[in-house]
Amino acid sequence: MNNTRGEWPDHWTTYESEGRSNPVIRTTKISGGSSGYIYRLQMYINNIVQADFYVTYDSQKSVEMRKEWNDHYVNCYKGSGGDYVFTQKVSLESISIDNSEWKYNENSQLYLMIYSEDYCVVIS
Repeated sequence: MNNTRGEWPDHWTTYESEGRSNPVIRTTKISGGSSGYIYRLQMYINNIVQADFYVTYDSQKSVEMRKEWNDHYVNCYKGSGGDYVFTQKVSLESISIDNSEWKYNENSQLYLMIYSEDYCVVIS
C-alpha cells in the first residue's frame, strides 16, 4: 500500500501447487544513461507475459537492504512506477549475461515487488 509492503504472509502458495507453470523471468540489459544500465524484466506464466517493466540499480536502497537483511550480496533495482526487484547472491547484470548463475548458487533469490500490480513473486 502506498508503495510499501506489509508483513510477509504466514502462508505461501507455489505456482505448482495451484496447478500452474512456474514463472519464467527474462532479463535483458539495455544501454543506460547517467544512472547506469536499465534492465528489462518480463515474467511469463504459461507462455503469457504477466509483467513487463524496466528497472535501474538503486545503490542507496541496496546499502539499506544489505544492512536490514544482514547480507552483503543484496542488490536493489527500482522501476519508474515504484516497483522493486531485489536479488540475493546474484545480480541482474550477471543474470543478463549468463542465466545459468542460478545453477552455481543454490541460495540465489529474485524478489519481484510489483506494487503497481499489487503482487510479489519470489523465485529461488
